[in-house]
Amino acid sequence: MSTQRFFVCIFISLFLLSSCNKKKIEKAEDAWRLVRVSKIQEVTHHEEWDFTDGIITMIEFPKDSMISYPDTLGTGSYVFDPAFTKLYVDVDGITQGRERYNGKWRILKVNQDILILFKKDDVAWLYREFVRI
Repeated sequence: MSTQRFFVCIFISLFLLSSCNKKKIEKAEDAWRLVRVSKIQEVTHHEEWDFTDGIITMIEFPKDSMISYPDTLGTGSYVFDPAFTKLYVDVDGITQGRERYNGKWRILKVNQDILILFKKDDVAWLYREFVRI
């Protein structure tokens, strides 16, 4: 009896974890504005990432104004990769000097307002905080 209960508990836990990851994926698919966290006093929102239907588009506005025309930083593809307890987004195809954005980003947090991504590459740690547009 106890073995059966154990397997039922494991099955329920796996089901709940997968449904939580599905909800997180649904929340992450949207347009996000980068928040600069290096200088808290001078937060500027000048870069946007848009995750829509497997295509990621990164655009940059001039640093002094959001009114000026944006420049496309890159366009590529993305796939969400749910691990057992973690969620990743795998970005591919970004060029134009932003190749280090390609690869597997760990989603540290995602909710209705915030998306936090983290990635370690050969050169540095990349950390990005976004607010929903």
